[in-house]
Amino acid sequence: MMKMNSSRAGSKGVVSMDFELAKVAEKVGFTLWDRTFNHLNAATAAVIVPRCYENCYSVKNWETTLVWIKQ
Repeated sequence: MMKMNSSRAGSKGVVSMDFELAKVAEKVGFTLWDRTFNHLNAATAAVIVPRCYENCYSVKNWETTLVWIKQ
């Protein structure tokens, strides 16, 4: 079980890490058994959004949980 999020890759924009990991895992014989999207409700989101916008950061408001099995 793994928790994944995304990253910002310059001019490519936001890259979802769960899809990148899925490509590698399938090559070594793992099967994606379950994927859950978790919405994060941070109490400080209203305060940090302007700062993130000014500094070109992304705000973590979701994450993905992946469950793998090896058959």
